[in-house]
Amino acid sequence: MSDILSFTFKERPEDFVVEEVPEEPFCGYGEHLVLKIRKTGVSTLDVVSALANKLGISQKLIGYLGLKDKEAVAVQFLSVPQRFIKEEVLKGNFQGFEITETYRHNRKLRVGTLKGNRFRIVLKDVSSPETLMKRFKEIEEKGFPNFYDVQRFGEKRRNVDMGLKLLKGEKVNVSPYLKRLYVSAVSSWIFNRYLLKRIKLGLYDTVIEGDLLVDEYGFWVPEKYSSSEEKLIPTGPIAGYKMPLPSGKALELETQVLKECNVSLEMFKPFRAKGSRRPIKVYPQALSIEVKGKKSIVSFFLPKGSYATTLLRWLKDRDATSFC
Repeated sequence: MSDILSFTFKERPEDFVVEEVPEEPFCGYGEHLVLKIRKTGVSTLDVVSALANKLGISQKLIGYLGLKDKEAVAVQFLSVPQRFIKEEVLKGNFQGFEITETYRHNRKLRVGTLKGNRFRIVLKDVSSPETLMKRFKEIEEKGFPNFYDVQRFGEKRRNVDMGLKLLKGEKVNVSPYLKRLYVSAVSSWIFNRYLLKRIKLGLYDTVIEGDLLVDEYGFWVPEKYSSSEEKLIPTGPIAGYKMPLPSGKALELETQVLKECNVSLEMFKPFRAKGSRRPIKVYPQALSIEVKGKKSIVSFFLPKGSYATTLLRWLKDRDATSFC
């Protein structure tokens, strides 16, 4: 059996389907109407803009759980105050998306308040279905590195470079939204650099002194209170001025990475970027594979913030350096 694996994906939007899974069911009553939409070839913000124009309201009144890739079929949820809804709008035709269902809810949808996403992806020209299934089995059992996808960094890492300029106090004439985007890109890049270092040092599958860990329910557990019987995952830095800090060797390692990036946590304060933690490993759930000759259809669930494209790149290349 060959260990070399190659395949293609995202040749058509229909080959990459993602569906949001909210944190909790919609309550069935309240002042907001939640729209379940199915979109193809348009971004989430394009949908928000189209709905706002159709309803004659500000885009700020429309809520959503997250931003979805333009080059995919995405099923996601948006909320609109009920008082602005017009029946003809719900039945109207839109460019690139359709409203498939509606639900009543008692509050506006907020970014990040989702459990995760379900994916259905068609892989084509699979060089070895046996190797594909073997590697998926390994990922199901052992997880995969929770790298941010490099698309977050922009072409030729432009978003990161702009963010570093902002953090160093240089003047960058862009909108407040883009400033937040650029600074966030730096935080993501630092996390990837930290995860790469752990992999290179052989510390990816190891809990080290002072690690801040996360359990299967998303609760943080300091390393000194951990148990070998629990399924605990080390976390890495999402840099910010109020980021929870590890201790001991884990803190030394993070400090070293920040120094290599020429960044300090205090530099994020003018941008109100508080920071957080991110698990260095993620386990896909409900994984299934259907092999049809040179084509395979894979389905799985990932928690919010984790990338299907990262899983696929790791599955094929297993090259940690490609994420930095």
